[in-house]
Amino acid sequence: LAPSWPKASFRLASCLAALGEWSAAAQVAVHALGLAPDSQELAALAQEAQGRVLGVELGSRFQRKTLADDVATSLTNHRK
Repeated sequence: LAPSWPKASFRLASCLAALGEWSAAAQVAVHALGLAPDSQELAALAQEAQGRVLGVELGSRFQRKTLADDVATSLTNHRK
């Protein structure tokens, strides 16, 4: 492997993160950690990206639950 590959992967993951593509950024950063396991920058980027992905997933689940609750409440109030 070329020594510049982890650096290029870090740049790619950083660009993806800047574009808001957190899932892709997390995948690239995690795979790049396999090339450079001692890289603190890659580890931090991977952790941040994974956290953002989980936050987005948890947020969308919460929104779906809230919407479902609103619909149920609306139906209950309509029936009264």
